[in-house]
Amino acid sequence: MLCTFTTRDGMVIIRSDDIRLIEDGASNSAELIWLMGDELTTRTIQGTATENRDRIQQEELDLIARVEAHRYETQRRLSEGYPVPPVARGKQVR
Repeated sequence: MLCTFTTRDGMVIIRSDDIRLIEDGASNSAELIWLMGDELTTRTIQGTATENRDRIQQEELDLIARVEAHRYETQRRLSEGYPVPPVARGKQVR
């Protein structure tokens, strides 16, 4: 899953599998350490380590719930003889 972090220079988007450490820094910031290729990269991000960890975990749980809901809907429609529902692509407007 891709994770987005806010830095003072903009945004950083990395794979959650590449995250090695998020630890608290000074004044409501955290140090993010991730693997980029064979090298560890560090960046100061906004928010505490706990806030960022909790956000990432919630995003992953939300994604799992959406996948499970789609899987359930697909199985239900197939069992009733209807076609498979379309897969939403791109950014969803809520």
